[in-house]
Amino acid sequence: RDLAHYSSYATAIYGWKVLAMLTGTIYGSDMAALLGKTGLDPVDIVSVRWDSEPHKPAYFLARDHENQSIVLSIRGTITMKDVLTDLFFEEDSALQEEDDYDALLAKMGAGQKATLEDKDNTCPNSVRAHQGMVHSAREIARETRLEVEALLSTNEGYRLVLLGHSMGGGAAAIIGSFWRNVFPRVVVYIFGSPCVSPLNSLPTNSDIVFSVLREGDPFSALSIGHVSDISKQIAMLCEDQTLRNEALSKVQNRNVVDLSSTDLSWCCEQISELRRKYNTRKHYPAGQLYYISGRNNQEKISRVEPEHFGEMLIHKNMTDISRHYFTNYEKVLKRFYDKIEDLEPNPIIFGRKIG
Repeated sequence: RDLAHYSSYATAIYGWKVLAMLTGTIYGSDMAALLGKTGLDPVDIVSVRWDSEPHKPAYFLARDHENQSIVLSIRGTITMKDVLTDLFFEEDSALQEEDDYDALLAKMGAGQKATLEDKDNTCPNSVRAHQGMVHSAREIARETRLEVEALLSTNEGYRLVLLGHSMGGGAAAIIGSFWRNVFPRVVVYIFGSPCVSPLNSLPTNSDIVFSVLREGDPFSALSIGHVSDISKQIAMLCEDQTLRNEALSKVQNRNVVDLSSTDLSWCCEQISELRRKYNTRKHYPAGQLYYISGRNNQEKISRVEPEHFGEMLIHKNMTDISRHYFTNYEKVLKRFYDKIEDLEPNPIIFGRKIG
């Protein structure tokens, strides 16, 4: 239920013009679209920024009383300024030596500042991620931390939900890594997660982050490491005429199911050799990953490991970005939830009872 419910929040921050273009529904203003998509009352919209800048994505902060949650929704890429954030694709640490620790992380309720011991226990030293998303997360954390703390203090028992689509989801996952020990009841939902951070680091291996990805979404396996590997492999095939000709003689104009066992074995050996030679450090989608496969009302969802997105796949539809649209994630997730509600009065999904 959470994923279906909050997919609307990830959609709402894109504004009425984008929604009109993708859905045909005309709200007339950005705030009307936000309220219409989420069902929230105007008084529960705490703050909102519609215009983005490089490393400063659009976002809104709101109270969701129905689900006893404080929600921070961060927008993905839609403007050229957002594209500039995406282009900072090198890896960076979440915290820098010159950072004001209190401004980013410290919980200063009742006038208490964090001690040095608190800093050592809370500081996410293992957070390394896409530089543009890191800087975006740092900016939003600075802007909203005190406001979030105040909202959680005045709404006892509420949890903190961070969410976003695409680049916005990546920034949300990094903020979740900042705040996982500051605000213990924090959870992150990502729709169409991009490649955020390397294996064996936060937020890739975070247990508070839940990401939904669709089959064919080109951004789920697209980082500088993915591009480097595929470029080197293509270059090697271009240079090695013997290997290229032998490969073409075995697979050209043939489907995998039509290959002989001998040819299939040869292809697998060559692919394994390419993988051994070219294994650049890559970034992966964040958190616990749920993969939607199939289409046309025949989708199914399953849990996968980050390694599932370890290679960029070359195929004729690889540039079809419609599989990444936030509206498509919302539509499929709500269809899943409707089916679950029809089957069980109190369904259990992802290990927790919902409804």
